[in-house]
Amino acid sequence: MFIHRTYSEDHFLRFDALAMGVDTLFDITAKIFYMTVILELHKKVFDAEGRSQRMLLELRRLVSVLWESSSDAIIISVRHKDGKISSMLSPSFLPLVQENLPRNISMSSTRTTAALMLETNAAPSASAEDNINSIESAYYVDSSVIPYDGNIEGAILMNLGRYHDLAVEGSAIIRVAWDAHSSKGEEANDSSSSNNDNSNNKSSTLLMHQFQKESGDSSCACEMKISPHGNDALVVVVRDVTERVKRYDAERRAHLETLARQRDAQAINRFTRHEVKNGLLASMELCDNLKATMGGVITSVVKRIQRGDFDFQDQTTMLKDLSEEVRSAMSSNMTMSIEELDSTLSQVLGTVMAEAMARDVIHQVYVPKLESLDVKEFLTKLTKKEETRRYPFHVKNTEMPTYLMMDCQLLRYIHRNAVSNACKYGKIGGQVVTTIDYDVETRIFAMKVINEAGEGHDDILSLGDRANEMVFAEGSRLKVHQDADDKLISSGDGAWIMSKCAQTLGGTCSIGFDPSGTTFLFQCCADPAPAKAIPAGDASQFQLPPGTWGIGIDDSKIQRRLMERILLQLNVDQSKMLLLGQEPNEVYLLSEKIKPILEQDPTSRILILMDENLDYSGADAKQIFLSGSKVMEEVLNDLSPEDESRLLALIRSANDSANDVEKYSKRAHGFFPKGPAQREKVQETIMPLWTARFSEN
Repeated sequence: MFIHRTYSEDHFLRFDALAMGVDTLFDITAKIFYMTVILELHKKVFDAEGRSQRMLLELRRLVSVLWESSSDAIIISVRHKDGKISSMLSPSFLPLVQENLPRNISMSSTRTTAALMLETNAAPSASAEDNINSIESAYYVDSSVIPYDGNIEGAILMNLGRYHDLAVEGSAIIRVAWDAHSSKGEEANDSSSSNNDNSNNKSSTLLMHQFQKESGDSSCACEMKISPHGNDALVVVVRDVTERVKRYDAERRAHLETLARQRDAQAINRFTRHEVKNGLLASMELCDNLKATMGGVITSVVKRIQRGDFDFQDQTTMLKDLSEEVRSAMSSNMTMSIEELDSTLSQVLGTVMAEAMARDVIHQVYVPKLESLDVKEFLTKLTKKEETRRYPFHVKNTEMPTYLMMDCQLLRYIHRNAVSNACKYGKIGGQVVTTIDYDVETRIFAMKVINEAGEGHDDILSLGDRANEMVFAEGSRLKVHQDADDKLISSGDGAWIMSKCAQTLGGTCSIGFDPSGTTFLFQCCADPAPAKAIPAGDASQFQLPPGTWGIGIDDSKIQRRLMERILLQLNVDQSKMLLLGQEPNEVYLLSEKIKPILEQDPTSRILILMDENLDYSGADAKQIFLSGSKVMEEVLNDLSPEDESRLLALIRSANDSANDVEKYSKRAHGFFPKGPAQREKVQETIMPLWTARFSEN
């Protein structure tokens, strides 16, 4: 500064330090102003209170987004000092219970922020009626404009009414949440009294709740997480876990089904081994009896010859007399042994097949095989001739059709178990009567198995109607039967499986107890067999037309002999019969065997019986497995339509499930069950297949 230099030397402003003083003053003033600006800016940017306000604003926006758009329902519930409870349920609660907003709200701008407000009292409610009475008011509010002071008068959108289903269900969830919180608090108080620690009171509680959806056709399982906020407020998050519960139940059922199948497989294997072993041992004993009979007769004749009991005039007379002597001595014993052997083997086969079928019925994979069945003759044959006095059989309706469409395996199993239970639990040695009836108008078939009262029958009568339910429950037996465990071995599932078999046929099983005895009743709808399904009166006389060729293919020598017997029963000439399958090449070249026959005899037809499972051991020790139905399919495709129309190709197998039969029929012309070669059964099986294939004749 040079201004002060212009003043006179005696002026009070003229001194040398003035310039420095003015510069210092301005410098200090500028720094003060700069510091003030810095402080204000620092307060604006780094002030804790302002930062908290901004964070709270962002948090409120975030919570608002969660409140309005979360798929989980959020409930904020506050308990007042007077005992009343105010609860606000987020907009997601409506989809949870399958409800919609009223039209006037859903069309407005507040549809995303409309929340349900409930005012309830804190009195505990033990029933649905008490729960309704606990509701004081229910209304929709705009949750975005509710002030902090709690005055919601200006936010009310619509009064809902205390009796609305939505309010009732919401109050039920709130009641469950507060009850769980109260019980949690009591546990925390008990814990704090012992270890001075009440931290558990602030932990969250997780529980399950279930309610009926508004549609009424299904229920909703929800998961509730209850978090306390102080002593008088709760935040409850409700999540729909119905699909998770259903998936868990499905996985659990699948796991139990797998375990059940494994146990069943083990049980059926043990049962099969037991039955087959007993049957084979009995058959071996019968074979030994046959040998002993033959050897004993021959030895006896030789001794008589040595003693000179026979006076032979010449060699021809001697041989004739010896033949007659041996035949007369062996005839009765051998016939009896052979019949018993055949009966034993048939029983073993029937038992094994019935148990395999029962397993399929239990697992709901068995499809009934309805066929024309003479029910009276079928059930009569299940009883041995010498036992008809103890097991009499009666037909109530004389107008009952001879043939009904019925699954013989299911009917055999039901009747066998009914008779077995009657023998076990009825009077020892008492009569077991089987009676069948048929209502022509309703087409209802009924079968009763009646037995006399046995031990503990009075105890069963005291159970009343509950006895019927207990008998057919899975794994259940009556108390009187459980007390007989030292005498009887039973899993208690026999009657339950019988009811399953009846359900498979579309029928029912029931059992009645009266002072005189027990009556088991099986009923199902059974149509009379149509004319084309009824074996004709000459079915036993059915034969294939003369000149028909018969071809049997099997890898087993015994089965090929059996096929030869089947073809002979069907009137196939020995000269027109081919038995193949000893080597795999005979199967591979089957088409080359068929074509020359069709060319040389243009009017002939061919019946082919092909085994499904062909198993060969090759020269190099490798197993060769062939599917007979697959080979047959390739052979038929290789023929012209005219040649193929002259063939009836049937797949022969012991596997007769619905899927297997469908596969065989798709690849060939039908299915021929593998079983004993009884003439009547063979003719009844082939006749409908042959007539359907060649219907013009």
